[in-house]
Amino acid sequence: MNTAIQNNHFPALLTFFLCAGLFLYNSYALRASDPEQVNIWDSTGPGSDTLTIKETVTHRVLTGACTIDRAIEHITVPTLTPFIPDDPNGTAVVICPGGAYQRVVYDVEGCDIARWYNQFGVTAFVLKYRLPVDKHMESMYVPLQDAQRAMRFVKKNAATWGIDTTKIGIMGASAGGHLAASLGTDFDKLVYAPLDAIDSISARPGFMVLLYPVISMDSSITHTGSRQNLLGTVYTQELLDEFSAEKHVTFNTPATFMARAADDYGVNQENCNRFDEALKNAGVSSALHIYANGGHGIGICKAVGTDFANWTRDCQNWLVSMDLIADSFYITAAFDGFHDTFGMSMHVYPNPLQSNSLLAYRVENGNHVDISVFDITGNIIHRLIDGEQKRGSHSIEIRKEMFPKEGFYIIRYCDSYNVAEQKVVVLK
Repeated sequence: MNTAIQNNHFPALLTFFLCAGLFLYNSYALRASDPEQVNIWDSTGPGSDTLTIKETVTHRVLTGACTIDRAIEHITVPTLTPFIPDDPNGTAVVICPGGAYQRVVYDVEGCDIARWYNQFGVTAFVLKYRLPVDKHMESMYVPLQDAQRAMRFVKKNAATWGIDTTKIGIMGASAGGHLAASLGTDFDKLVYAPLDAIDSISARPGFMVLLYPVISMDSSITHTGSRQNLLGTVYTQELLDEFSAEKHVTFNTPATFMARAADDYGVNQENCNRFDEALKNAGVSSALHIYANGGHGIGICKAVGTDFANWTRDCQNWLVSMDLIADSFYITAAFDGFHDTFGMSMHVYPNPLQSNSLLAYRVENGNHVDISVFDITGNIIHRLIDGEQKRGSHSIEIRKEMFPKEGFYIIRYCDSYNVAEQKVVVLK
């Protein structure tokens, strides 16, 4: 098994401020407003028309750098929310948020990630899929019904969105990872009666991206809550095998990127291990990344300051290697090897810098903070922060215009106890 374990003392591409872990985070992922949702079926999904449940949205307590965190339940009308980049490159992805098959974690594992993809020209769609706990007809199949239909729907309308039908992937997190993996392995499984011409289109995705996914229903490694919500409490071994994605991998399963944290105690690591092994045994490209810390269910905005935040960097590199995105405007950095007075090293990860991004950071001691951008000769270009900062998480806007041209720059952090600086190189 080929895994990449990132320890938080590795001088990866970037190591930043001593008392503050800084993370370049696209601010589009923080906007509460959403594009208009598109129905993938004419009305409700198959077998949901007689249900009287009402869709509910819960606003959850905010953590990390998140500014909105909605969980949706009792879905009868599945939809896609399209996030269209300014300059589409032809690649697209359908995103299946997690939620243990009990809810859809719409922002943290959906909209935030969709906007991250937009940075590279990737058109992203967040799938609001039906949940088996709501007792739809053939409940255990309704998530896969919606995933298949969503993939077919995007392919049907690819020309409208400027999408290459061979470059439409599926992504999922946690239980959404199980749904994505199920589509990747059972894209041709008949789980609903064809309704129209759309259903004659192949539901095979062109690639898969899975974050801390549930893969197997095997009792020794499964996530019991997801399995119970999907299959109920009474099941045969045949049923467990049917819904274990690792048992359905073939040479036709799409190339896959997987990421999880070593301290993820929500979903057993063997889910990733077994899927990675099955993919490689079938001759399918698989990249499994395991990070030192981060836990479970953190997407992008909750990952700030953790090693798991590296998944965006590694996924971006993987997408480039798969010819799904091009190299674009980057901020990256050399490692200067500094440590703060407490011996801690911090990280910031390279993302393409768009016109509006956030620099998120954490102050460990409340005091006067100065964060400034300098050119390589030491001339100050921008003073980002100059004032008292309370202990805790903060963020400031960082704009592409702050860097007048390609080349080297220095971002310097100073507070009452610590001074640190990091050389960054801006590339177009």
